[in-house]
Amino acid sequence: MSVETKTQFEIGATVKAADGLGVVQRLIGEDRALVKFIGPTADGDTEDILLLEDLELVEQNQAPLSTLQPPTQITDVHREAFFAKIALPLVKMGLRALPIQEISKDPLPGFTEHQKRCSKDENQILAWAAQYPNSNVAVHAIQEEGGVLFVDDDKGDLRVRYEKETGKKAPTTLTVQSRPGREHAYFFQTEKTRALPKNLTEKDTGSFSLRVKNYYCVGIGSIHPVTRLPYTVSVDAPIVQMPDEYLEWLMKQKSETTSTQGSALQDGQKYPHGQIHNAMVSQARKLLSADFRGDKLENELIEWSTSTARRRSTKRKSSPALKASRAFTARKQQRPRMITSR
Repeated sequence: MSVETKTQFEIGATVKAADGLGVVQRLIGEDRALVKFIGPTADGDTEDILLLEDLELVEQNQAPLSTLQPPTQITDVHREAFFAKIALPLVKMGLRALPIQEISKDPLPGFTEHQKRCSKDENQILAWAAQYPNSNVAVHAIQEEGGVLFVDDDKGDLRVRYEKETGKKAPTTLTVQSRPGREHAYFFQTEKTRALPKNLTEKDTGSFSLRVKNYYCVGIGSIHPVTRLPYTVSVDAPIVQMPDEYLEWLMKQKSETTSTQGSALQDGQKYPHGQIHNAMVSQARKLLSADFRGDKLENELIEWSTSTARRRSTKRKSSPALKASRAFTARKQQRPRMITSR
């Protein structure tokens, strides 16, 4: 078997075999795979080791209902899985979904190329439900006709700010709440959003992000890893296209924020209150990478922050930078370091 034939299959890929549709669980040697069938075969098998040459890769959104063997068992069993219950309503709205880890925001191990693998095909959702029945669901932002984007508002005040600054009513669209004060507003992409070269991040704006590609949001009904409560709808409305004037205002927040911070530093001024935290986090990461820990980390952060942040008091003990530095290092020492992928 050629290398090209083997590499077209990967863990989690949906495949068609002689006994029906299944999902690759793992690759074995050079020419075989363990496949878990979506429904039991005629012989009652739920999984089998098959030759790769006997498998046909099912492309995303290409599997007709007739390929599911037998379809009645999919309806009776896999539609009742937690993942299917929360994912199927999303794909019926035209959204591209994918499974992520249970009670988590993190991707499934080995589940790569989210942008290519996310699907709005019901058959694919049911195939994933068979393999990952209790997974949370994510919705992907894709720059395509009918694709969605997200405005991620962690402070929950973006609509109020827009209306106050412009005198115009903020657009009403489907909005999902992860927890009180933290929302994801869904918008359909437009010609202008599809032309954006990259996402607008919290670092750019200081308060919110505009995610148009290579990014997913945890979907409605998923369980939040901290609160252990479901993601809920905070604004029950149809998804609308991103209005041009709202997009222009969002993009303007980046230019104003970055130019203000840039000019302050270029002029030799110190970070104003409200901007020191993000800069200090960046500096702390550099120190952690250089293996600074404990008192050494705290002292370095104190020295850096007191030299770069404006102080309200000449007394060292009441310096906001000192308090922030100690609070930051205390948090770092209370929890283990974690490396996650997005």
